[in-house]
Amino acid sequence: MEINLDITINRPVAEVFDYFVAPKNLKNWVYDFNRFLPVKGKNRRKGDKAKHIFGKGKNKLEVVEEVLENKRHEVFEVFMSVKNMHSLNTYTFESLEDNSTRIMLHLDIKMKPAILNLVSPIMKGSFKSQQSRDLRKLKEVLENK
Repeated sequence: MEINLDITINRPVAEVFDYFVAPKNLKNWVYDFNRFLPVKGKNRRKGDKAKHIFGKGKNKLEVVEEVLENKRHEVFEVFMSVKNMHSLNTYTFESLEDNSTRIMLHLDIKMKPAILNLVSPIMKGSFKSQQSRDLRKLKEVLENK
């Protein structure tokens, strides 16, 4: 299942990118984000791994992140995995003429076992809505700094 989204944020690309990748800021714009636990490296550079903890108690979800690319102010690509799915998340950052930033997100989500991919069209709306909500929150946070 593939999802494409984009958003324009009225802030310079350097500011948007640096805020976006900083682990300490994730809780400010990622829904239900609880903790960032470094496994290898700690700054979300290429090759770094971390656990993202969402929710609490019985609703706790642990997602493993591996940074595949971190081209400062241009591209941030991660492989995210959880028990029954994994995704390749590619964020491309574009500096616009008015000193704003366009973020383009491409998600390629695969379910495990493969049979679950048959229900992925039903889940696509939920994934798209969640990612869109997070990008809108990022925009709100940065534009109100």
